[in-house]
Amino acid sequence: MTNKIIVDIDVRNREIRAFKPEDQATPMPNDDAGKTLFWNITPSERFNKRQFGSLRGNALTKARSIVDKYGAINISGIYGSIEIDKNDFVPSK
Repeated sequence: MTNKIIVDIDVRNREIRAFKPEDQATPMPNDDAGKTLFWNITPSERFNKRQFGSLRGNALTKARSIVDKYGAINISGIYGSIEIDKNDFVPSK
Protein backbone atom coordinates (compact mmCIF):
# COMPACT_ATOMS: atom_id res chain seq x y z
CA MET A 1 0.00 0.00 0.00
CA THR A 2 1.39 3.36 -1.03
CA ASN A 3 1.26 6.58 0.94
CA LYS A 4 1.19 8.72 -2.21
CA ILE A 5 -1.89 10.16 -3.88
CA ILE A 6 -2.54 12.35 -6.92
CA VAL A 7 -4.25 15.71 -6.51
CA ASP A 8 -5.24 18.32 -9.09
CA ILE A 9 -4.02 21.84 -8.32
CA ASP A 10 -6.46 24.71 -8.77
CA VAL A 11 -5.95 28.43 -8.05
CA ARG A 12 -8.90 30.69 -7.20
CA ASN A 13 -8.76 34.09 -5.51
CA ARG A 14 -4.97 33.78 -5.04
CA GLU A 15 -5.49 30.56 -3.04
CA ILE A 16 -4.14 27.12 -3.95
CA ARG A 17 -6.82 24.46 -3.68
CA ALA A 18 -6.61 20.73 -4.29
CA PHE A 19 -8.98 18.14 -5.71
CA LYS A 20 -8.32 14.47 -5.11
CA PRO A 21 -9.76 12.50 -8.03
CA GLU A 22 -11.33 9.13 -7.38
CA ASP A 23 -9.38 7.87 -10.42
CA GLN A 24 -5.84 7.84 -9.06
CA ALA A 25 -4.41 6.26 -12.22
CA THR A 26 -4.67 9.32 -14.48
CA PRO A 27 -2.66 12.40 -13.45
CA MET A 28 -3.24 15.63 -15.37
CA PRO A 29 -0.18 17.14 -17.11
CA ASN A 30 1.03 20.53 -15.89
CA ASP A 31 1.76 22.15 -19.28
CA ASP A 32 -0.97 23.75 -21.42
CA ALA A 33 -0.51 21.46 -24.43
CA GLY A 34 -0.68 18.35 -22.25
CA LYS A 35 -3.78 19.62 -20.45
CA THR A 36 -5.53 20.31 -23.76
CA LEU A 37 -5.01 16.71 -24.87
CA PHE A 38 -5.91 15.42 -21.40
CA TRP A 39 -9.27 17.28 -21.34
CA ASN A 40 -10.15 15.86 -24.77
CA ILE A 41 -9.38 12.20 -24.10
CA THR A 42 -10.17 11.74 -20.41
CA PRO A 43 -13.65 10.51 -19.41
CA SER A 44 -15.80 13.12 -17.64
CA GLU A 45 -15.99 10.86 -14.58
CA ARG A 46 -12.34 11.82 -13.89
CA PHE A 47 -13.51 15.42 -13.29
CA ASN A 48 -16.89 14.72 -11.70
CA LYS A 49 -15.69 12.47 -8.90
CA ARG A 50 -13.16 14.55 -6.95
CA GLN A 51 -12.84 15.41 -3.28
CA PHE A 52 -12.12 19.06 -2.51
CA GLY A 53 -9.47 19.94 0.05
CA SER A 54 -6.35 21.90 0.85
CA LEU A 55 -2.66 21.13 1.03
CA ARG A 56 -0.06 21.45 3.75
CA GLY A 57 3.64 20.82 4.26
CA ASN A 58 5.71 19.60 1.33
CA ALA A 59 2.62 19.26 -0.86
CA LEU A 60 1.84 22.98 -0.56
CA THR A 61 5.46 23.85 -1.35
CA LYS A 62 5.39 21.57 -4.39
CA ALA A 63 2.08 23.07 -5.56
CA ARG A 64 3.45 26.62 -5.21
CA SER A 65 6.45 25.73 -7.37
CA ILE A 66 4.16 24.30 -10.10
CA VAL A 67 1.97 27.43 -10.00
CA ASP A 68 5.05 29.67 -10.24
CA LYS A 69 6.47 27.63 -13.13
CA TYR A 70 3.30 27.47 -15.25
CA GLY A 71 1.55 30.72 -14.29
CA ALA A 72 1.21 32.86 -11.18
CA ILE A 73 -0.78 32.87 -7.95
CA ASN A 74 -2.90 35.75 -9.29
CA ILE A 75 -3.88 33.78 -12.42
CA SER A 76 -6.85 31.52 -11.67
CA GLY A 77 -6.99 28.13 -13.30
CA ILE A 78 -6.09 24.46 -13.15
CA TYR A 79 -2.37 23.75 -13.00
CA GLY A 80 -2.39 19.97 -13.46
CA SER A 81 -1.68 17.19 -10.98
CA ILE A 82 1.05 16.44 -8.48
CA GLU A 83 1.84 13.35 -6.46
CA ILE A 84 1.90 14.01 -2.72
CA ASP A 85 1.97 12.20 0.60
CA LYS A 86 -1.62 11.38 1.53
CA ASN A 87 -1.18 13.04 4.94
CA ASP A 88 -0.51 16.41 3.23
CA PHE A 89 -4.06 16.47 1.79
CA VAL A 90 -6.68 17.92 4.12
CA PRO A 91 -10.22 17.07 2.90
CA SER A 92 -12.90 19.73 3.29
CA LYS A 93 -15.68 18.88 5.66
